[in-house]
Amino acid sequence: MIHVASLMHDDIIDGDQQRRGRDTAPRRFGQGFANALYMSAMQCLTECLTRGNSAEQVNMAWHGMSVTAEAMARGVAMELEIEDDLTCGRERYLEMARLKTAVLFGLSCRLGAQLGGGGQHADALDGFGTALGMAFQIRDDLLPYDGSPQDVGKDPASELRNHRPTLPVLLAHEHAGPERRARLDAVWRDPDAGGGLPRVAEAGAGDRRARSGSLSRARLCQAGAKVVGPAS
Repeated sequence: MIHVASLMHDDIIDGDQQRRGRDTAPRRFGQGFANALYMSAMQCLTECLTRGNSAEQVNMAWHGMSVTAEAMARGVAMELEIEDDLTCGRERYLEMARLKTAVLFGLSCRLGAQLGGGGQHADALDGFGTALGMAFQIRDDLLPYDGSPQDVGKDPASELRNHRPTLPVLLAHEHAGPERRARLDAVWRDPDAGGGLPRVAEAGAGDRRARSGSLSRARLCQAGAKVVGPAS
């Protein structure tokens, strides 16, 4: 519920009209619908007291949810801070993705252990969920470049239109030479480039081989590998 509510807030902030190939919830039901999901999630957690969980378990779950909510808010703030900044670097971007997206995946896995009687595995499951969340976010970044419109399920140029740098674009900018970097900057700042996602990759990479290198680096990040240096 919290994840879906956070996606609704993203759609409101970005002005997106489609999500997963359908009209977004804010477009269909209005902008207040996400708040109802947050309240429902809190109610479900409280109901655990009547379903066999101890007050201590529920209190730990509430604490985890509040810490995670605060981290997600910081992630959204960081996303707005790096808006329009192609020099923010991959590390800052990945930290934003961890806070905005991945920590909620980690919390979901942790809560399952804590409330299901497997608290001794909570830390390991939290780490698994966080890694899965990072992979989820990076895959989402890659879809506009190597997925079909059906795979993307939303406007593939949304991040470009809102000048939100994603990992493939940041890597293309990081590894481009001065001339190609200038071309990427020009296309990125062009207000008419909303439908020109391939132009961004082309401007940053210059040719098919180099462009493939930038996307490959992003896929390596998705797989959890350490990406060092330009592609050979």
